[in-house]
Amino acid sequence: MGALDPPGDLRGQFNKSDKFLSYPIMGVAAYIKSVAPAQYHQYLIPKYDFGCKRLVLDPGYLESLHRPNVDMEWDPIARIVSDGIETKSGHKHQFDVIAFATGFDITSSVALDVTGINGQRLQEYYNREGGPTGYMGTTIPGFPNWFTILGPNTVTGHSSVIFAEELQMDYVTQLLRPILAGDVKGFMPRADSTRSWNEMAQSKLGKGVWSGCASWYRSGPDGAKGKNFAIWPGGNLHMWWSFRKPIWKDFEVLGDSSWLVKRRILDAFAILAQLGLVSVGVGALALVKMGQWDAFTKLAQEGLEEGLDWWRSQGSRSDANYLDLSIDNKRKTTNQRRRSHAIFKAHTRLNKNPARLRPLDFAERNGYIRGIVKEILHDSGRGAPLARVVFRDPYRYKLRSETFIATEGLHTGAFVYCGKKAALSVGNVLPVSQLPEGTIICNVEEHVGDRGALARTSGNYATVIGHSPEDNKTRIRLPSGAKKTVASNARATVGIVAGGGRIDKPLLKAGRAYHKFKAKRYNWPRTRGVAMNPVDHPHGGGNHQHIGKASTIARSAVPGQKVGLIAARRTGLLRGTVKVKET
Repeated sequence: MGALDPPGDLRGQFNKSDKFLSYPIMGVAAYIKSVAPAQYHQYLIPKYDFGCKRLVLDPGYLESLHRPNVDMEWDPIARIVSDGIETKSGHKHQFDVIAFATGFDITSSVALDVTGINGQRLQEYYNREGGPTGYMGTTIPGFPNWFTILGPNTVTGHSSVIFAEELQMDYVTQLLRPILAGDVKGFMPRADSTRSWNEMAQSKLGKGVWSGCASWYRSGPDGAKGKNFAIWPGGNLHMWWSFRKPIWKDFEVLGDSSWLVKRRILDAFAILAQLGLVSVGVGALALVKMGQWDAFTKLAQEGLEEGLDWWRSQGSRSDANYLDLSIDNKRKTTNQRRRSHAIFKAHTRLNKNPARLRPLDFAERNGYIRGIVKEILHDSGRGAPLARVVFRDPYRYKLRSETFIATEGLHTGAFVYCGKKAALSVGNVLPVSQLPEGTIICNVEEHVGDRGALARTSGNYATVIGHSPEDNKTRIRLPSGAKKTVASNARATVGIVAGGGRIDKPLLKAGRAYHKFKAKRYNWPRTRGVAMNPVDHPHGGGNHQHIGKASTIARSAVPGQKVGLIAARRTGLLRGTVKVKET
C-alpha cells in the first residue's frame, strides 16, 4: 500500500475528476479483500475519493479481525450509559473499559477569549462565517495585530507541519517589522480581501478530493457537509509562494496611513529596477552575440564625453574647475576635490566596516539590548580604534555584528548595553535625554537615526550641558567648544573616544611622502628621508643628516659593530622627550 501513496506535494492538488485515482482505489480494495474477513468488506473498502482521508498502512490490523475475541459494530453510537454503550438501534453493549477515540473538535477550541474592534469576539466571528475563517490562515479582519500559527486553512494534510509553521512565522515577522520600527501601529486584513481569499480557497478545495468525505476539517453536521476550514488549498510550493511576502494592499494600516502609499512606491521602484537590470543584461548579451559590444562601448564613451562637455559649458568657470568630470587622463585639473576619481584616488580597500551605532529599533526605544565586544580593530586612516560588538538579533535566530567607535576603557569580552533603559556606564549607548548634565559622551547622533555623526575622532568628546523637556531638545558642547542642540531622543555613547593618548597612536611608516604623492597623476621625485623636513619623514630635520637607520646597537653585538648608542634604554616614540607617566 505504501507504493500507492502519491507524492506529498501533489496530493493536495488531486481533483475528483482525475481518472488515474481509480487505480490506487482498485489496489486498496484488492488488498482488503485478500486479508480482511469477507463479512467486513462492504464496510472496510473506502467509498470516498482516494486521498480524502489519510492512507493508513496496515500493521496487522486487518488480520486481527479474524480473531474470535474481536468483533466489529457498525451501528452508530447513540449514548454512553453507566455500564457500556447504547447504539442508535437500541442495542446495549456492556464494557469494562471504553477507549474514547472518535476524533476531535477544533471549531470551538479557541482557548483565549479574544475581543476585537467594536467588542467583537473571535468565536462569534467564526460562528457567523460558518466556521474558522481568516486571511491566509494568519490574520483575521477586525482583530488588529492578531496573528495565528496553523490557523484556518493552513493544514497541508500531506507534509510536515513544521514547514507550514516556519512559513507563517517568517510572514508574521515581515508584518511586525514596521510595527516594531515605530512606522505604524498595526495591521489588519481588509474584509473584502479576506472574503476573496476564502472564496478562492473553497473553490479549489471543492474540486479536490478533500470534499469527498466526512471528516474533522469540515464544519457541517458530523463533518459531512459545510466548508473546509482546515486544509490549505494547494501544495507546498503554492504555500511557500503565497507566504514569501505580504500583499500590502490587502491590509488596513493603523496609525500612519501614508506608510502604505510609500511602501507601494518603493515596491514599484524595485520592480522597475529589476526590469531595468533584466533589460540591460538582455541587451548586453545581444550585443555580444552580434559582435557589436566594442562599437557600442566606444559610442557610449563618445556620447558621455559630449554630454559632460555640454554640462560643463552650462556652469560658471569656477564650477567647471571645481567639478571637472573629464575622463581624459592627459588633462590636468588643479582645483579638484580629493576623492575617488580619475586624478585622485581614495584608497579604501583596507578600511574596515563603517563605524556607527546599531539601527534604532523597538528594543532600544523601549528597553535595552546587550552585546559583547569580540575584537578591537585598527582602521586605516583613522586614529580611533574600532570595536566589533556582537548582538543577538531580536527578531531572528541569528547573531548580528556591529562596528562601534571604541571608548577609553573598552576591552574584549566587555558587555555593551544599548537602549533607553541601559545603565549609565562607559561604552553604553543611551538617548541623551537619559544622561545627566555634565556627562562625557561621544559618537553623538546629529539627527535621530543617523547612527552617530558628532565627536567621533580619537581623544575627542562632547559634554551634555542641559535639557529642555518642553521641546524635547538637549544642548551639548562639541570638542571645538561650540554649542549645539540635538533632539533628546538622539543617541550617544558614554565616554571618551579611545586613541587620544600619544602612546596609543599607530606608528608612522617611513616614506609617508612617497605614498602621499603617489595618488597624483605625474611621477614625483623620490627624495631620501634624511633630506626631508621632519614633518614629512621620521628621518628628516635636525642639525645634520641622520644615518638613515636606527643607531642603537645591542650590547651582545660583536666588536666593530658597537658604534653609536649601545643598548639605549629610550627608543621608539618617546626618544628625545620626557617619558610620559602612565596614570
